[in-house]
Amino acid sequence: RYDLTLLAWRLYEIFIYMLILDIFVGRGYRVILRRPRILKLAKDGDNVNIIFNKPLENSIIEGVNTRNDIASKIRGRPDVSVISGSSVSNKTRTIVIECKFSERPTYITAGRYKVMAYMYEYNADLGILVFPGLNAKFIYDEEDKATASLWDLVKNNGFVEISLSNGKRLFMVRVDPGEDADANKVWSIVKERLSSVLNPIIQ
Repeated sequence: RYDLTLLAWRLYEIFIYMLILDIFVGRGYRVILRRPRILKLAKDGDNVNIIFNKPLENSIIEGVNTRNDIASKIRGRPDVSVISGSSVSNKTRTIVIECKFSERPTYITAGRYKVMAYMYEYNADLGILVFPGLNAKFIYDEEDKATASLWDLVKNNGFVEISLSNGKRLFMVRVDPGEDADANKVWSIVKERLSSVLNPIIQ
């Protein structure tokens, strides 16, 4: 009686969201509060909010022609955000994650710049772009060529690290749901990959 449309890119975002949650749960965090698009986790005085496709509170965008109502609507919505803090140190750390379910170099290039924009808007400590792969047949300009050269590194190591002059870092990480025919093996591979990228930030 009904048609059901599954959006591959949205499913990919949910896949990444659940991966991030699994990483924290595997480190002893437990979910203590569920709100729309937000999960709050805790462990030994450390708190973590995992946020799905929602603006963060610390956006640097204040107004549009002095109108705050429009400003709130145009704030960036990272696919996944992680905000961690400790009740001991009162130090907060922010991670923004952009998901691109595409192998088009142009799309992946745009995603890389989008992560940098989110990092700037929210003063994030770490930015991550996840994508399944890159098809070199669709390279159109110098930016695409640069992204393809980064893919060569990602392909060999699973991820590549881009260091920024302000001390922040941006990672491009391969997360391909079809990397292996065994779904459990894929989950294990990409979870380990993302964990190694998150290690310097989370406890």
